[in-house]
Amino acid sequence: MHVKTVARLSERTNSRSTALDRLARSIVAAGAAPAAVCAAGFRRADQWIFALGSAGTLWPIAATPITPDVVFDLASITKAVVAIAAATESVRGGLAWSSLLQEVLPEVEKTWAATASLEQLFSHRAGLKPHIELFRQWQAGRSATKSELLKFAARAANGDSPPAQESTRAVYSDLGYLLAGAALERHSGVALDTWLSSALPSSSALELGSVRQWFVRDPTFLRRCAPTELVPWRRGLVWGRVHDENAWVLGGLGACGHAGLFGTAIGVARFGAVVVDALCGRSSEVPEAAAQLSTRPRSGGSLRAGFDGVSGTGSTAGTSASPATFGHLGFTGTSLWCDPARSLVTVVLSNRVCPQRGNVCLRSLRARMHEALFNWAESGHFDQPT
Repeated sequence: MHVKTVARLSERTNSRSTALDRLARSIVAAGAAPAAVCAAGFRRADQWIFALGSAGTLWPIAATPITPDVVFDLASITKAVVAIAAATESVRGGLAWSSLLQEVLPEVEKTWAATASLEQLFSHRAGLKPHIELFRQWQAGRSATKSELLKFAARAANGDSPPAQESTRAVYSDLGYLLAGAALERHSGVALDTWLSSALPSSSALELGSVRQWFVRDPTFLRRCAPTELVPWRRGLVWGRVHDENAWVLGGLGACGHAGLFGTAIGVARFGAVVVDALCGRSSEVPEAAAQLSTRPRSGGSLRAGFDGVSGTGSTAGTSASPATFGHLGFTGTSLWCDPARSLVTVVLSNRVCPQRGNVCLRSLRARMHEALFNWAESGHFDQPT
């Protein structure tokens, strides 16, 4: 584990923006989610300036309008946080990204992913299937240890032969991150969320964490937490628990490599800002080499390592995003896009899966939302806080 030696992010935060409130309202008004928070930030001189907007309610928990400090299930934005923390660990002499999975998790020997490097897992180039329902073993009442479930995941091949080099075609895979997260746990000797709490930049750490960490740090967590889906086999409304079923079975109130972190919009924006600062050579709690390792373009697709890049037309980052832009989406209705060429960060958090995951209205709004946030932040015009 590394020791933080860099000063905290310098920032000025406008707690509320009427323009961003309007953007959040458009998400709720379209029926895309019961609750939404938008955030944008830009770099000016030696500090980041952030602003936020929110709309909706924590239906069906509460009918009062939300504020921007609502905590959302970040879903796959967890991958970005895990990858940056792991890249930092690697460049500082910890667990190397060149390590093979079987070297850290001996129980996966002779599986498809056994000889995949951590970098292949983090960059979605280990040739694994996107997803398998590991939770079905638990749901059906069949006993399976965590090691057995990890072996199931490591066997889930999505090709004819195991990958031999990084140029392997990118296939987005939750399973790769689940296995990489387990490797980080095994190497550190502590639960993944515990390890992440020491590895996260301090500027965002208090606004990002697992369910159990949120319960410890904030007695009002449940009242601030956006609910997700009505799932009968999970006894109804999933609220204050991770939505992803595999993460729930394998991580419980903690976190897995692919999902399990909860956070606020400002926490996600600050996380993006420290990565942008690192890429731009400015003082940052993330080493420049770690940010480059995680965000650099790779052959075989737009997926990087913890992030996606813009891929021609149709990117959810919007039409004005530079080729250097990187980000990630989350299944629950979350998204982060950062443009280091302009030192801009944009975030949209929502609970679009409430009450059912079949609601896909947000899909057609994401690009417009991030385009508006980028344009608004680039203008440098921050209205007065409301």
